[in-house]
Amino acid sequence: MTGNRSRLPEPAGWPFFYGWMILFAGGLGTLMTAPGQTIGVSVFNDFLIDVLGISRVALSTAYMIGTTTSGLLLVRAGRVLDRRGSRVVGTAAAIGLGLSVLGMTQVDRASQGIARLTGGTVWPAFVAVTFGFFLLRFFGQGMLMLSARNMILKWFDKRRGIVTALLGLTVTLGFSYSPRVFEALIQSYSWRAAWAAIAASVLCFAVFAAVFYRDNPASVGLKPDGAVRTPASPRRTRFLPRRLRELRPVGASTGEDHTLEEARRTLIYWVLILVLTFSSAIGTAFTFHVVSVFDTGGMSRTAAVSVFLPASVVSIAVKFATSWASDYVSMRVFPILHGVAIIFFLVTIALVGVPGSMLLLIFGHGLMQGFVTVNANLSFPRLFGLAHLGAISGSSMKWSVLGSAVGPYIYSVFFNVTDGYRLISLLLIVPCAALTILAVKDHALHRCDHRGDHRADDRDAADRP
Repeated sequence: MTGNRSRLPEPAGWPFFYGWMILFAGGLGTLMTAPGQTIGVSVFNDFLIDVLGISRVALSTAYMIGTTTSGLLLVRAGRVLDRRGSRVVGTAAAIGLGLSVLGMTQVDRASQGIARLTGGTVWPAFVAVTFGFFLLRFFGQGMLMLSARNMILKWFDKRRGIVTALLGLTVTLGFSYSPRVFEALIQSYSWRAAWAAIAASVLCFAVFAAVFYRDNPASVGLKPDGAVRTPASPRRTRFLPRRLRELRPVGASTGEDHTLEEARRTLIYWVLILVLTFSSAIGTAFTFHVVSVFDTGGMSRTAAVSVFLPASVVSIAVKFATSWASDYVSMRVFPILHGVAIIFFLVTIALVGVPGSMLLLIFGHGLMQGFVTVNANLSFPRLFGLAHLGAISGSSMKWSVLGSAVGPYIYSVFFNVTDGYRLISLLLIVPCAALTILAVKDHALHRCDHRGDHRADDRDAADRP
C-alpha cells in the first residue's frame, strides 16, 4: 500500500525548470514576512499602546531596541544560511515567525505576568513588547526574507534580472496591500484574532517551505536558469533605435566568490551598504510616522494611508527598468541613482503640505524604494559571487535593519523638538549627498571596466592594504 502512494517528483523530474517553482515559493515566503515588516506592524501600534498603557515614544523605543538587537544577529544567521541552506533555515524561520506572531496576541498578558513577578508598572509592558518586536523582526524581516531572497538568486544567473523584477512586482504589490488585509481582519474580528489568523497562515507556509524549498540547483542535479534557448537572429530590430539594437550584456551576472572579509575591503561594498542603510532608515521612518507626517502638512489620515499603493506603481516601474538595465550597464551606476532618489524624497518630505506635495511624495517614495531591489538583490551576486552570499547579504541586511530601527526614533525625537519633520529631512540631505559623491568616485575609478564588475573589485581589494 505504501509503495503505491503518489509522491512529488524530484526537482529534476518536473515538466518545467524547477527554478520557476523556486521563484513562486520564494516570492510567497517573502510575502509571509509582512507581519514582521514595519508596514505590517504599524497597523497594530495603536492597539498595543492601549492594552499596554505605554506612550508612542516608548513603543517606538521598544521597536528600535527589538529591531537593532535582531539586526546584530543577522551576519551570524547569514553564515548559518550558507551552511544549512534555505530549505532548513527558511522552514525554521517560518515556524519562528508564526509562533512569534501568535505570541504577540498575548503580549499584554505577558506584561501582566512580568509585573506580578517583578512588581513593576511601565517597564514590564516595555520589556514584553520589546521582546515581541525582536522576535518579529529577526524571524520576519531577517531570516525568512534572507533565506527566500538568496535561494531565488542562486537558481538564476542569466535570467536573474527579469526574475528579480518579477519578484519585486509581487512583493511591492503584496506589501502595499497587506495593511488593508490586516486592517480588515481587525475590524471584522479583533486585533488578537487578526494576529492569530496571520500566525496560522505563516505556520501553514512553513510546511509548504519544507516541501518545496531547495537551496540551489546543483544540490538537485540542475543548473541555474535551466535550458536557456540561444536567441535566434533578431527580427524587426530595424524599428529600434541603433543604440538599443547594439546593446550587449556587460558580462557575467555572477562574480567571482569573495568572503565577507574580502568584500569589506572594497569601496563599492561600503557604498552599497550605506545607500541601503539610509534608504531603509528614511523609508521606515516615513512609513512608521506617515499619518503624523501628513498631519503636519494639514493633510488627512485617509490621504496618508492611500499614499503607498500609487507609490508602489512607481516603485514597480523603477524595479523593472533597473533590473533590465542591470544586464547592460555597470552595477556601480545604481548606487549613484539611488542616492539621488533618497535626496529627492527627503526634499519632498520637507515640502509636505505645499500644493502638489502629495504627488511629489508618491513619486519620491516609489523612486527611492524602486532602487532597493537592484542594489540589495542583484549587486552582491554580481560583485561578490554566491559562495558566501548568506554572510554578505546578512551583513547588508544587518545595516538595513539597524537603519530601520534608528530612522523612526530619530524622526520622533526631532518631531518632539520641532513639531515637524522638515528639519531632520533637510539635515539628512548632507550625509546622503556626501554618499552620492562617494558613489560617483567609485564609478569613476572603474568607468573603463564595463565587462565584469567583479574583476574591478578584485583589483580594488588588491590595491588596499
